[in-house]
Amino acid sequence: MMTSTIEPAPAPLEPDVLDIRLTIKELNSRRLLASSSWLGEQLLSITPSKRKSNKKITLERDDEEDAILAARGSMDAHEYGRAAHFLRDAKSPRAWFLSIYSQFLASERAAIQEFHTMDSTRHQPPTPVNRAVADLYALVAGTADHWLMFLEGLFLFRLGRKSDAITVLLNSIHRLPWNWSAWCLLCDCIDSEADYTAVINRIPISKRHPAVHMFQIKTLNELFLPCHTLCDTMLIDFETSPWLLTEKAKNYYSIGAVPEAQAIFESIIAAHPLRLDAVDTFSSLLYVSFDLDKLAHYATRFKIFKDRPEACIFIGNTYALRGEHEKAIKYFIRATNLHPTYAPAYILLGHAYYDMTNHYAAIQAYRRALHITKKDFRIWFGLGQCYRALAMHSYALYYYQRGQTIRPHDIAIWEVLGSCYEDLNRPQDALHAYQRALDNSPQHSLPTVHHRMAKLLQSLAHFERVIEICSISEKDTTVWSDPHINSLLEAAELHMKGADGDLKRAREYLDKIATCTNVNTELGTRLNNAQTK
Repeated sequence: MMTSTIEPAPAPLEPDVLDIRLTIKELNSRRLLASSSWLGEQLLSITPSKRKSNKKITLERDDEEDAILAARGSMDAHEYGRAAHFLRDAKSPRAWFLSIYSQFLASERAAIQEFHTMDSTRHQPPTPVNRAVADLYALVAGTADHWLMFLEGLFLFRLGRKSDAITVLLNSIHRLPWNWSAWCLLCDCIDSEADYTAVINRIPISKRHPAVHMFQIKTLNELFLPCHTLCDTMLIDFETSPWLLTEKAKNYYSIGAVPEAQAIFESIIAAHPLRLDAVDTFSSLLYVSFDLDKLAHYATRFKIFKDRPEACIFIGNTYALRGEHEKAIKYFIRATNLHPTYAPAYILLGHAYYDMTNHYAAIQAYRRALHITKKDFRIWFGLGQCYRALAMHSYALYYYQRGQTIRPHDIAIWEVLGSCYEDLNRPQDALHAYQRALDNSPQHSLPTVHHRMAKLLQSLAHFERVIEICSISEKDTTVWSDPHINSLLEAAELHMKGADGDLKRAREYLDKIATCTNVNTELGTRLNNAQTK
């Protein structure tokens, strides 16, 4: 079971509906539309009785209102340069915000276009490079306006100054606790559990504020730490929030509770059929469950949303499970073209290339994902697998170890670490890794790990533990796993060699192997030699 040293969050305060409504209007007026949409979704999830209010929310009229209205219209039409032109003489904080933000969006689009001109060339950087960020930062550096502080934090983050960005964002949040864009950016600044704890201790508003709890849920999920209990707590006030339900499902999936996660995802899609947030995670869940029927069913529904990277990933996972990796790669690449900084698309592209044994292309895809985020365990694990396949075991070990620091209770990472240590002829380290895998497994039921430990130690107890586990899981078949067959033979040989060996049990094991229908030639030869003794 996954554990953490993070202290439980205090009980949340009841949400201030008027503050939420005002913030939605402020976000809309500055065209922070994703944040406005998210907050509107949370507002609607509060029961109508708690949302009742006769107080009218209005924004203070700006002296440059006409220019602001013209600029907003241009931004809505994605004419960001034109919007900046309308606000070239901006003086008020709101007009200044829209001017700088529209300039940033225009430069972002130009950076993406330049990025794609270098497609399939060696000169293409891992992610688009926006060279205007430093100049835009100079326009807002040291601002006293809390909305402009958000832009200052954004530019600091893009310049790689995460520590400074955290300080500025916390100052912005102090006055604007419901600015979800600031919380999301703050989350992007956090790379580890230690970073998370440090930021939580510095938050300048009450730890009981609902926005703080929402931020904790998002960050803990991205760090693959448990937060489903906190989701349940928040669902008391935000009863029907699809975002909270989605985060709960994602958390269940990350801790291995797949049936519970699948049930929640399906209920969200039933209630919100046009909501595509996190459906890529749902598709990965169905992929690892080998549920091709449901994958194909939902992929057909989502085909009309081919301009969304989440839908492309869903379709790509469907083709990948069918073994049609070329078609899967086509959709994963489309997802990266739609959103060049969408890490899950690059991760799945790496998986697809790995399945096609194109390890160098897989490494390139994983490295691009690594430039976007270092928090995703799958990137480090995938790089380790690629380098191990290329027999570059020291490189593989480095990436496995980085993955292990992110998911220290993951059985698979300890198992591959043990194998990698064996490849490097470090048997003691291998045994330690295998033992850690067993410690994180219910009832130590990992026959492959027991078999590898038994081979290293020549331990009869480990071989017989494999036999015990496999005898239960494979009792209704005559086609047995390699660890089962090998352990029966190895245990029989040890019984025959040892002075205190049990010859009767050795004969019992050999007779069992004789009933198996998938003994290969090499094992058959060893079996015949053992039986003649």
